Amino acid sequence: AAQRNATRIDAAALALAGAWPSGVWHATAYAQDQAFRSFFSAVNAARTLEAPANDQFDVPADAAGASATFAWTQGGVDWVAGADARAVRGETREDFLFNGTTLTRRRIAGGEQSFAGAFIGAGGAWTQDWRLDARLRADRWALTDGRRREWDRATGASVRDDRFADRRDVAWSGQLEAAWRVTPAWT
Repeated sequence: AAQRNATRIDAAALALAGAWPSGVWHATAYAQDQAFRSFFSAVNAARTLEAPANDQFDVPADAAGASATFAWTQGGVDWVAGADARAVRGETREDFLFNGTTLTRRRIAGGEQSFAGAFIGAGGAWTQDWRLDARLRADRWALTDGRRREWDRATGASVRDDRFADRRDVAWSGQLEAAWRVTPAWT
């Protein structure tokens, strides 16, 4: 009976598209804001006693991102290029460690993630029955502001205060594809 939870999600997105004589484009942007609350309890084996276990009283998260893609044909070659980005931030705020009367510890933990990428690709007929496509993509990611802090709610004494090192990297990926049309009837 003591368990309760609530979730709220606000989201918005915008998508646009267009064309010009040799190609098309598409762009999307979005934003999200979320909040979560949950009170957990533990029930004994006889199911006669329920005790508080964890109170996640505020768990906010938000995210935003955008992408754009362009596709066109030039000189018999089909081109595609684009970019995308996303940022996410989240945190948990919770009380835990029940001592028989109250939840004695508080924890706040969270961090941020960001991602950005760009790609380009080209392809076209190599012969009448063969098609060749190639793509290259670069992605940059970062994990920042990672933290976990816990303290005694009655005394304010710190139990742990962890700060995690920021991490960043760039990853490259490529793709080479050959397609053979077995018969003209399979177009």
